[in-house]
Amino acid sequence: MELEKKIAIVDDDEADKYLIERYFRENGYVATLYRNGREAIRGLALNTPPVVLIDFVLPDMSGIDVYDQTKHLLYQPIFMSGIMKYVDAKKLADIIPQLTSFNFVQKSTDLLEIYELAEKMHNLEQKICNGELSRDTLTEVNVEKVQ
Repeated sequence: MELEKKIAIVDDDEADKYLIERYFRENGYVATLYRNGREAIRGLALNTPPVVLIDFVLPDMSGIDVYDQTKHLLYQPIFMSGIMKYVDAKKLADIIPQLTSFNFVQKSTDLLEIYELAEKMHNLEQKICNGELSRDTLTEVNVEKVQ
């Protein structure tokens, strides 16, 4: 059984959010959009797709705060931010140790890179639904390691 491809995009920047949503929609995904952390936490509690893109800096809380409050629902979010062009991911991971296994992308990144990460998450969900993987095996596991 083929699963519907779903993604949640948490970003306060309307232009970035709609650009990403359009790209994914054109590639067969159904997107749910959230403009801040509180809205995302409420929405993800009701409907959690396997692919969740979270802006690192939101107006009401950080993307990490969103993750902390929804991590029981998520495999591994893809964090994105404009700050990534000023701080490389390795340095950021050194500063915030709990983030070392997460995926980070710059908002200016080619959308294909974000799409490829999303496809990996969708494929993991498909394997879970087919009984090839257990959801429990995905807790704090780097997506790159489980394909």
